[in-house]
Formats: sequence, structure tokens, C-alpha cells
Amino acid sequence: MNTNWKKSTLLLAIVVVGVNTLTSQVQFNAPQPGDVYKEFGRVIDPSTYKDWRVTDPNAGYGGSPGPGDFLPNSVLDIAIDDLSGATRAEAVLTVWGGHVGTTGKKISFNSNSWITIPELDGSNGIPSGHDGQCYTQQMNVTVDVPLSYLFEGTNSFQGEAGGQTCYNFDWGQFGWYAVLVRVYYDPGTKTHPTGSISSPVSRGTMTENPMITASVSADVDRVDFLAYYDGYDTDGDGIYQEYHRDYHIGPSETEVNIKNHVGTETGAPFQTTWTTQWVPDQVAGGIKLLARVRSSSGVWFVTDEVVDLSLSRTGKKVRLYKPENMDENEWTNAYGSPVYVDVTIPGSDDVSDATSVVYHWRTWNGLDSEREAGENHFYRLNNWYDSDHGGNHTYSHGIRPVPTNEIYQGNNEFEFNSETTHHGIEVLWP
Repeated sequence: MNTNWKKSTLLLAIVVVGVNTLTSQVQFNAPQPGDVYKEFGRVIDPSTYKDWRVTDPNAGYGGSPGPGDFLPNSVLDIAIDDLSGATRAEAVLTVWGGHVGTTGKKISFNSNSWITIPELDGSNGIPSGHDGQCYTQQMNVTVDVPLSYLFEGTNSFQGEAGGQTCYNFDWGQFGWYAVLVRVYYDPGTKTHPTGSISSPVSRGTMTENPMITASVSADVDRVDFLAYYDGYDTDGDGIYQEYHRDYHIGPSETEVNIKNHVGTETGAPFQTTWTTQWVPDQVAGGIKLLARVRSSSGVWFVTDEVVDLSLSRTGKKVRLYKPENMDENEWTNAYGSPVYVDVTIPGSDDVSDATSVVYHWRTWNGLDSEREAGENHFYRLNNWYDSDHGGNHTYSHGIRPVPTNEIYQGNNEFEFNSETTHHGIEVLWP
């Protein structure tokens, strides 16, 4: 039985020359223009063995290791230094789906009532008649936290899991790698920085790799730039057209930090080059930009949006082709069948002119230190085999180059296969 899972999602991009808690669905929300807030993060170190695992206290699996090795669920802490003038709070969680089918994912702060961690559903692209917990996935999700549950100082939090549906072996367990508490304040009473994006301007046209510039107040020590467009999904919520960023944690990271956004600057001039090489072509006027600026005292402010932007390229097109047949439990090892995922390139796109190709995928365990000699992983696109890559028992996002002669108009088939008797390969939704 698999107690450490590996997961990935893939997308194909090609350059062509000449052409409340809680609503029911997973939400990965972000602060809005004008918001003033502070962030307080906690990375949950997986080397602590059980802190990052959240287990069903009533699990009945009898193997070894088993649920009892991870119970009781750890009580962890997070420091919050400022609730003065606070108006609301939320938590951003980096959640590993864990044992497929695990339900009842929850978090509690300071022993207050449990807050439900929602599952993926139809609004995240899960097909009708399917349950989100049955899909291998790692996602960022935002949940509301009542201010009355928090206090200034060291706050405790704890997770809980329920049983399993689908693939049930009576061991509900999920994982989490980070918790970020975001506390919002009344802008009229909280001293905060200010700023705006000065270039480009709304309804403008950008060329490839544009420079994005912010004008900010004197107390600003950091600016994060974000863009809204239709592109590959790194945060795992199944939504492609959004402000792109995520909070997934790498194996050696000790802080919860934003990733896969336009860029970050920590000194003047506050400007960054947006690398748009793999940003798919957009509908004219379909791009938006904003920035979040931070003062030296740790207070963030979100600028107004720059809207109706276009990206103009000379002599090339960039296309993103999305997977069509992602099944629930896309996991392969020596005991299972290979995973097959198809991507169709329409006849209107002439791939004979392609100059560069990559595929994107996210994996929880692309490598496996427990493999015996001769137990290999295989990553195949059509007739081409990729080399071994990924992370060992950890999350990674791969952007893998593909020979241009290995893609076809019509159907393109990815195969993921593993000979290992251990954890194998898992392909993440979406």
C-alpha cells in the first residue's frame, strides 16, 4: 500500500513561427485592490515525520506503518503580532491530497470550532458525477478564519481528517506543507504604504518580455507583480484564467512565499521584466496587472488594476494545449497500469513550423529514493522518452523541453509508467 504519494499535472506549450468558511468549491483567493493586510506564515517541515501528515483518528488500517504512527495529530503554532484594527482574517493552505479519497479535511485554530477545508468540485473542472477527493492533487486553498479564533502572540492550530471514499483502505490521511494567515485591516485606521503600476497603462499593448514598473511610497521595501491571463495552472485549483501565483513549498524552504508570478523586487527602481516566452497568446485586451507593495513594518497594500492589456508578438505564436482525459487516480507503479493522457493539437495549428516545445507537469514524488536497482520510471510523449526528473517525496513543478519533431497535429499521447514496487508516479489534477 502506498503511504507516500507522488503527483503531477501536465500541459503542452508550443511556439510557432509565422502564425465563511466556506463555499463548496476550492477557492484560492487573493487580496483585492485597496486591501491592507499582514501575512503570518508557518512552514510544516516534512522531516518531522508526522507534523505534515493529518490522519483520521478513527482509521482502522492494520498495516505497518499505520495510522497509529501518526496519531494524535500534531498541534502546531504560528505567531501573529498585530490584530489592532483588524476587520477579517483568512488562511491560505498548501494541501497535499494524501491517501486518495480522504474526506473530512479540517483545521482548527486555538481549539476553536473546526473549519472545513473544501474539496475540488465542478467549478474547479471536476467532471459531473465525480468527487474531488478521489483525484490525486496538491492545491492551494483559502478559507475564512473568524477573528475571534485568533489572538496576538503564539497561536496554535491542528488538522483533522475523516475516512475515505473511493480507493478505501480505511486510512484517511492528507498532508499540508504550509499555513499562511492573512489579517486584513481598515485602510482608514492602519498606517500603510501606497503605490500604483505606472507602466504599462490600461488599454495598452505590451511587446514580448515587457518591463513592468511601479511607483511607490518611500516606506516600501518589496513589490510583487501579478498578471491575470489564461495560462497553465500551478496552484492546483483547476482554473487556468486567473491571477497566476501559488504558495507551494520546496524541500528546503523555511518561509511561505509567493511563486510563479510576474516577479518580485526588493529595492528601487521597483520594476521587473515579465518573461512572457511561454505565456499563451491571449484575446486582445484580455490581460490585467496589479502589484502588492509592502512597507518595512510588514504591512501590504494592493494597487489598482491595469486592465485591457494586450500582448503583441512579432513573427511567432504561443499555444497552450490542455489535457483532455485526466482520470481520478492517475498513479502508476509496478502493481498498476501505465497512465495515459492525451493532448490534441488542432489542424489549424501547423506544428511543422514549431521552433520550441515544452510540457508542464506538477509532481509530488517524481523521483523515488526507495527504488531498487533496475526499477525505472518512464515519461513518454509519442515516440520520445524524457529523462528521469522531479523531486523525491516532495512537490515540484517541471517545465520540460520536447524535441519539435515529437509533436503532431491531432492526438499526442503522454505515457507515465514505473517499474518500482514502491511509490511510482502520480499525475496531479488538472
